[in-house]
This record gives sequence, C-alpha cells and structure tokens, in this order.
Amino acid sequence: MGIGTVLNELIKFRNTNVNELARNANVSPQTIYAIIKRDNKKADIDVLLKISKVLKVNVDYFFNNDSNIDINDNLLKKEVSFENNASFVDNMLDNYNDKPSKKSLDELIEEEDKKQKLEKEKLEKLLEEEDKKQKLEREKLEKILEEEDK
Repeated sequence: MGIGTVLNELIKFRNTNVNELARNANVSPQTIYAIIKRDNKKADIDVLLKISKVLKVNVDYFFNNDSNIDINDNLLKKEVSFENNASFVDNMLDNYNDKPSKKSLDELIEEEDKKQKLEKEKLEKLLEEEDKKQKLEREKLEKILEEEDK
C-alpha cells in the first residue's frame, strides 16, 4: 500500500478533504493530490511531517501501514503512540503553565531540533530501505522476464 492510498484513507477516516488538510498543514492542495495520485512508497518528509501532525498520526504510519489491518484499528494504535509524544509547543506550554521550567527556552528548542533531526534521519533511512526493496523486486522481475523470453 503506497503513501497516497494510506493518505486518502486517512483523509476519509478523519472526515476531512484535501483542501482543508492542505490549509491546515500549510501545503498546497496540488501537493496532496500528487501524493495521492502517485501512490509511491516515498514522499517529501517535510510535507509528510506537516500532514501527519494535522491528521494526528505518527509520520511512520504512512510507511508501516499493513494493508491487511483495518485502518480504524491501525490508526487507533498509532494515535496512542502519537498522543504519548505530544507536540513541542504543547509540552512547553504545559511546563510553563504548571511549574517554572528549569531549562531555558534555548535548551528546549535545541532538544526539539535534535529530536526532529533524528526523526528525519529515521525517515530517510526508511525511504532508503524501501528503495532497496523496490530495486530488488525490480531485479527479480527483470530476471523472470528474461527467463520467459528465452
């Protein structure tokens, strides 16, 4: 199942539409339509991060979605994980409102930057692995076709 299929199902599940998602994620509707139409196993990480935040799922949901699992069940599992990793701003506000923070704002921003960098690296690694899988599958198919031609 490609990212576009997962995204399309998620949009329907959330009772939203491409234009509303695009507006809330601050990306163009054409970008979202292109992701859905192409249905590739890879997409721009920054765009997926924005979309996943609006749709309230971890970005890895788009890559680790098992097509045999009902989207509702799979989404609920991912949401639990997402809710445990509240956004940086929410954490900052909670800390600020509940008690004085021992960390400076610069330290908090630096920590969040590190987390985002690690997540981006993780996603890039997932994309790389997916590319390798697709290449192997392509090579297998080419061998099969060559053998059939003989």
